[in-house]
Amino acid sequence: RGRWGVPMVRSMLVGLDGSPFAAAAVDLGVRWAKRFDAELAGLAVVDDPVLTAAEATPIGAAYLPGEPDPEQVAAARKAAERRLEVFALKCATADVRSVVIDDRDDPPAAFRRHGERFDVTLLGQKTHYRALSQAGPCDTLDQLLHGTVRPVVAVPDRLGDGTGVVIAYDGGPEAARAVFAFAASGLGTG
Repeated sequence: RGRWGVPMVRSMLVGLDGSPFAAAAVDLGVRWAKRFDAELAGLAVVDDPVLTAAEATPIGAAYLPGEPDPEQVAAARKAAERRLEVFALKCATADVRSVVIDDRDDPPAAFRRHGERFDVTLLGQKTHYRALSQAGPCDTLDQLLHGTVRPVVAVPDRLGDGTGVVIAYDGGPEAARAVFAFAASGLGTG
């Protein structure tokens, strides 16, 4: 707690993409929520703009609007619902106040929009919000690190027992704000 007993971190947003990185981010979020008596919100994003976009056609080919694969869209939405259920159960078991957020948007846009309401966002070091439309990790974390006003914590796939913190600092105003926000948050105490 900060000055006058006011909690420094009152709310956190954690990304739920079904990966081991996201699972570790949830574990860290639960740990910090208990430490700060904070609310933890889980955000599951289904990349509807990509899943339902028209398919590109080569030059000279007849244009037919692409139809989204209803089974693929339904599977993505069902997986997101399941991740939210598992998150809510984990928070309830740990006696942590929680909120679930289900979004159908471009993942970085969804995190920017929802992240403004929270003191800190936790994401896996590798994010997988475009798993149905691309192989491998997506650029969600990178886009957030370069374009958000709130602190973003990049969580590895396994949490260690250490107490060290690494903050990327390049001397620019965004880095200075990140260092200030981290110091003000109280996350570095203890």
